[in-house]
Amino acid sequence: MKSILVLITSSVSNNANASSALKYIKAALLAGHKVDVFFYGNAIHDCNQYTSPLSDEMNITREYMKLEHEQNLQLLVCNTAASRRGLLPEEEAHEQGFNLQAPFIAAGLTEFATLSQSADKMVQF
Repeated sequence: MKSILVLITSSVSNNANASSALKYIKAALLAGHKVDVFFYGNAIHDCNQYTSPLSDEMNITREYMKLEHEQNLQLLVCNTAASRRGLLPEEEAHEQGFNLQAPFIAAGLTEFATLSQSADKMVQF
């Protein structure tokens, strides 16, 4: 069993990358690998609980939430990139309200560095 870190940097607006990332993650999990996912840059938009795609588009946020529920998968979101794009976890939102909810976990680049050091493989989408 390998440990794989998937770094996602492109947003849901790039449906080809979003679909490819999900397929890759599902295949790796099916093969028995441990997978951690780290959202960075514009991929932060994929973690917004208020995302509302058109009815004929894939709801990438819901797909990640479903996958996390079914598998042992960690969905980490860069806290700095999230706050710059208006996504806040509950513990930081104060009066504004929050739009970053479980199973997405606010994390820092320190967690990313730790995961990248321990992973057997890293893939970026």
